[in-house]
Amino acid sequence: EVLVTNTARCKGDLTNEMATIASKVGGHSGRYGVLDANGKPRCPWWSTQKIDNHFLSATEKQRQLFVRDMEDEDAPFQGEWAKMAIDRGREYDFVHFLTDEERDLYLKNGFIACGVDLAAKKKKPGAKSVLTVLYVDNEGDHQILWMDGGNWTSPELRDKLLQIHERYRCPIFVETNGVQLYLREIVEEKAKERGIDIRIESFYTGSANKHDPVYGVESVFVQMSQNRWIIPSQNGEPLGFCKEFVSDLSAYRPNQHSPDSIMSLWICKEGIRVAMQKRKRRVGFSVGSV
Repeated sequence: EVLVTNTARCKGDLTNEMATIASKVGGHSGRYGVLDANGKPRCPWWSTQKIDNHFLSATEKQRQLFVRDMEDEDAPFQGEWAKMAIDRGREYDFVHFLTDEERDLYLKNGFIACGVDLAAKKKKPGAKSVLTVLYVDNEGDHQILWMDGGNWTSPELRDKLLQIHERYRCPIFVETNGVQLYLREIVEEKAKERGIDIRIESFYTGSANKHDPVYGVESVFVQMSQNRWIIPSQNGEPLGFCKEFVSDLSAYRPNQHSPDSIMSLWICKEGIRVAMQKRKRRVGFSVGSV
């Protein structure tokens, strides 16, 4: 008997050729990634947190940890991962509003926030502002509660953020730039008129954190490949603006402009991750914004 162990890098490489030969002569080949069929770490010295925090890029993580063929020029996102998130979301609808009781239940088991990607500072024609409301539970599952985008004016965006506050009463993370400061000013001015204490948090976006191998934009792809995302869907189709988000996932390229929907979701995810870390270090930390 001959036993060969190796990690395939791409279609047509030596490892894949040997697997083809083995199948022709009555042999066997198999792929055994770091997670088993149930999504649990296969080895006792691995954990989902260790996988998330591994220094490898998204492409290399797919190759080395999940034993998937990846060409260097391939898009870092694979369509099958979106299908997994859509399949998980087939029994989910958008959550348009939370009562106090519902919100308390969500916050008992996780964290809710809204991420905003502004189109105003972009040079790309047709760029949209996108709002993403996300829930992350204590086990690391990510559920899109709401997503919407459009070419809104500043007053329209202001009113939408006030509505987000009224619907979810959650922190709102917005990129740190001149437009964000102006938006925050007009939102807080209108909120003060209505007697609302809205919570808008600044989020810095730069090349370093966008392309960080552990927490950058591509960390979303790694989590989706682990079946830890829920995209609300009906009959196999994502709901509302999530359809554009799924399309943007396949179009993403590290060296090109990041689609607005992906940036909005990533800003929200990262804001939540940092906030949840802080909550673990505090006693009696509250997300309440009223």
